[in-house]
Amino acid sequence: MNETHATLEIETPLGIFVLAATRHGLSHALFAGSEALPCAVAAGATESAHLEAGRAALVRYFEGEPDPWRALTLAPQGTPFQQRVWNALRHIPHGATCSYRTLADEALRDSPTATERGQQVGAGRGSSPAAARGGQRDGAGRGSAPLVRAVGQALRRNPLGVIVPCHRVIRADGHLGGYAGGLERKRWLLQHERVRAPALAPDWIPAFTGVIPV
Repeated sequence: MNETHATLEIETPLGIFVLAATRHGLSHALFAGSEALPCAVAAGATESAHLEAGRAALVRYFEGEPDPWRALTLAPQGTPFQQRVWNALRHIPHGATCSYRTLADEALRDSPTATERGQQVGAGRGSSPAAARGGQRDGAGRGSAPLVRAVGQALRRNPLGVIVPCHRVIRADGHLGGYAGGLERKRWLLQHERVRAPALAPDWIPAFTGVIPV
């Protein structure tokens, strides 16, 4: 049975931001107009508590508090591979970035077999099981191009923008890469998290070269 979602709109420096919650926690946090936002119903007490907690955390974030998300209950829906990628995102420190390839390696840190890796890459591409096996034969292991593409697709499907910080993932050459909310918003968010940093070039930000903590 499909979950019902209650929603709340919030004014931010980047435009209207919409939170959605089920009784299990926050399911979506996206800019208004996103096609991924669910249809809304009236909020019950549990949903209202999740929405209010999300609103308060977002206000603190835009006021400059680093990562005020720890007390939030998150309930995004996705495949096991997508969940693994989204979980890895939450370990990128505030004020840092990492590459798509580094994130791909983090996402598969606990994958026990090459077979699982091939299946995950195929699932990330929306491929059939046969295509997943083909990806495995082509080298769908850690850091491979198919895996990096699958991670990019998982980022585009991240339903908890800002809170699960896909904006901190950039290209290995230091350029911004993509962002579902638009590159201007991605650039703004990265600058917001580095208030004391020198002004950034139009499409460049230094890459985080450290190890993502676990």
